[in-house]
Amino acid sequence: MKIAFYYPYSSIFSKYIVSAEHITLLGILFTGVLLRLPLIFIGIWRDEAAVFFDLQGETIAQILHNISIYEFTPPGFFLMMLPWLRWFGHQDVMAKLPSLMMGIGLIFASYRLGRMVSSKKVGLIAAAMTAFSQPAIFFAQEVRSFTPAALLACLCIALYCRIFRHGGERKPDWIAFILAMTGLLYFHTPGCLFALSLGVITLVLWLKDRSRDGRSSFPILKFLIAGIAIVGLYAPWLQVFLGEIAGGFSYTGVRLGDEQLNLLGGLFE
Repeated sequence: MKIAFYYPYSSIFSKYIVSAEHITLLGILFTGVLLRLPLIFIGIWRDEAAVFFDLQGETIAQILHNISIYEFTPPGFFLMMLPWLRWFGHQDVMAKLPSLMMGIGLIFASYRLGRMVSSKKVGLIAAAMTAFSQPAIFFAQEVRSFTPAALLACLCIALYCRIFRHGGERKPDWIAFILAMTGLLYFHTPGCLFALSLGVITLVLWLKDRSRDGRSSFPILKFLIAGIAIVGLYAPWLQVFLGEIAGGFSYTGVRLGDEQLNLLGGLFE
């Protein structure tokens, strides 16, 4: 069903067509905003407050040092929040707005992904499931990397499917996929498991395609090059990540000094 609106005084915008699909999507997005907006006023808790602590430093190098010692999360989210907090202040509500906006973006991204891989109906169902998902609602107000990472993961899958749609022939798709996957790795540590899983899926798809006649048009070489590029871009943080894995927990075995403990105590008072 389509509803047409006519505006006789404009030669350029003389006809507007709004489909039932778009009206439904707007309703889902509006509902998602209503479900998430009140939660940005609940204040912050320990892990969110740690973001403010980790960003204390006169240089980016000092901030990265803080993150490598006190966090099990890569620096992407913190570097995103650094200019935001400097521009808009450290108030709780302002600090939560980036996650809120990305939470709404995740609803739309779910719609686009569902529409791409299946149909308009599936896209709307995916958007509705995201809008009403309790974890998605809760994490959309947290000053942590969960919601941005979910949005990046959704984008990675969309670009992955887009690569297959165009037969792996479009360079912009590959570049966007490499950047999105690298961004995910720099925003959230479990992104490594996501990337590894996608690599295994790619290998299975290639083997399945090859088993038909012994030959394959599957762009496995391009995926291999993309994987090498992603690892190369992640290499600057890889040593820190491996050290955290070896230690089994964050803080990389470094004990806090009295001055740092006093600073933490003052932060939470």
